[in-house]
Amino acid sequence: MGLESANYVLYSTDLGTSKLMKIIQSLGGAESSKNSKFSIHGERYWIDLHSLEQSQTGRPATYIRVALCNPLDVSVPLRRLLDELFKSGDVVMTDTRSKLQWIAWNEQGWEELWASFLNQRSEFRRAFGNYEAAISADKVFENLHQVQSQICLL
Repeated sequence: MGLESANYVLYSTDLGTSKLMKIIQSLGGAESSKNSKFSIHGERYWIDLHSLEQSQTGRPATYIRVALCNPLDVSVPLRRLLDELFKSGDVVMTDTRSKLQWIAWNEQGWEELWASFLNQRSEFRRAFGNYEAAISADKVFENLHQVQSQICLL
């Protein structure tokens, strides 16, 4: 959870792992492992999610990570996911880097979040170049290393 990804934490007393799984499945996502980790991905995007029934606050939490190397196509499934999560009930979401916080979800909220995502993506690109891939945030540095190794071999 550093320079490679945009990270959001969503707290909700109404959203547990089973309800989250239904939302993720409705968006074409799947469970990535047996420890409440999920992903929504396609050819041009990847979104990681991790659900905790009880977080440090005592409430259920959903952690959302979006690798900043994702093509900008990630905006569509990310917006759909957030629309559905905010419909699920009492929700508070925070962008862990910018500290922006949303308690209601509307067009202005989306525009703030997307502007923050684009700023973070620009920082990533200044540091690592225009590397673009629809991959899990967990795989960013591994893939960057492989790309750099291949370039060095040329």
